[in-house]
Amino acid sequence: MSTTHQLETVNFHGDDISVVVGPSGEKLVAMKPICEAIGLQWDAQRQRIQRHVVLNSVASMAKATAADGKTYEYICLPLEYLNGWLFGVDAARVKEEVRDKVIEYQLECFQVLHDHFHGGGHAKSVMQALSDAVALMESDKKLASMHGMALARWKKIRKQHIKAVETATRRAQLLLGF
Repeated sequence: MSTTHQLETVNFHGDDISVVVGPSGEKLVAMKPICEAIGLQWDAQRQRIQRHVVLNSVASMAKATAADGKTYEYICLPLEYLNGWLFGVDAARVKEEVRDKVIEYQLECFQVLHDHFHGGGHAKSVMQALSDAVALMESDKKLASMHGMALARWKKIRKQHIKAVETATRRAQLLLGF
């Protein structure tokens, strides 16, 4: 007899993704929807998972009830292995609208791996980047009000600052496990 699991949403690097909650509470990522969302061919990625010694050893099949009320069977990876799978994705093959985010994530993976094996400065640099982004935004805000910067110019600069703060916040949240 096969057990049907429920889907749950978790935050992964600033995006909400659906995970299958296993019988012991483990979170499993249904890989086909992830591949489709970023524009990868599912069959090629399924084969890649099957060829990969580590990913194949932790992959499992799970049935889950989706939002439409129907039950589907998914090939899943444990959530903690999604990072490794995504790190190995060829960014040139993903949808153009998500390519920069995938590349940014992969660059961060390189940095985290380096820091883990060579001294651990990543936490300090992530928190410093957040602090610097907030300080720069506050500084420009003061200059704008003191010198009467045109409203349209301030709105443009403000959007850039908000994006920088959001990116730095997302990295800090990942680092701290939020």
